[in-house]
Amino acid sequence: MLDSLLELKRTVDRLRDPGGCEWDRAQNFQTMRAYLLEEVHEVLGAIHTEDFEALSEELGDVLFLVFFLARLGEETERFDLAAIAGGINAKLIRRHPHVFADAVVKDQAEILENWEKIKATEKGPAAAQNDPVGEIRKKTNFLTALQRAQKIGMLAGRSGLDWSSAPAVLEKVREEERELAGAMEESTNIEEELGDLLFSLTQLARHLGLDAEAALHRASDKFLTRYGAWNVLRQKNPDLDVDEAWNVARQSQ
Repeated sequence: MLDSLLELKRTVDRLRDPGGCEWDRAQNFQTMRAYLLEEVHEVLGAIHTEDFEALSEELGDVLFLVFFLARLGEETERFDLAAIAGGINAKLIRRHPHVFADAVVKDQAEILENWEKIKATEKGPAAAQNDPVGEIRKKTNFLTALQRAQKIGMLAGRSGLDWSSAPAVLEKVREEERELAGAMEESTNIEEELGDLLFSLTQLARHLGLDAEAALHRASDKFLTRYGAWNVLRQKNPDLDVDEAWNVARQSQ
């Protein structure tokens, strides 16, 4: 394994060295952001479809980008691959005292609680206390809208601002649904009320122990499957009522 990693580092170094690849030599931290985001999404797609051959390939692409960014850090004398590996290894050991030290935990919830306590100690609690909103923004700004909403709810909930249970959140969802209906009737604040409903739905997912992003991906896939069946039915019988064809498509899945 070490030989493969060293060989990858040599390849990346050769691409960046004088006489290497003109395109690779032209890249910097900012230009690599889009490529990293794209490759991470491709990893998520392979996991979603359980295409493990593709997953291995996509993880390789991400690993290449880690090595590439490490080389950029080395060139600018900010960090290098050893600093990255050493830093994450030390962090993992530090945040798992129940594995690498003598701490005792009773379940996964307590493991996560300890993780956050250790993390707060590392970062220093003063920043979060003085500007909790700023800290949450910093942790969530680059997430997708669903992921961001769900994490904001989780982080705010740690300070006590949260619903008591999933049924309580469901009642909030119903309240937001009624407010959206009222906004639609009056043709005012529709986007705002729709956003409130979506935010509440992500909190319901969180209280149910679900990932709102994954749930919506699966719902979209399900819709596409049913749409495919609906489209076939309509092509075979153009006079078939749209809703009737949709019901048939749903029942066939």
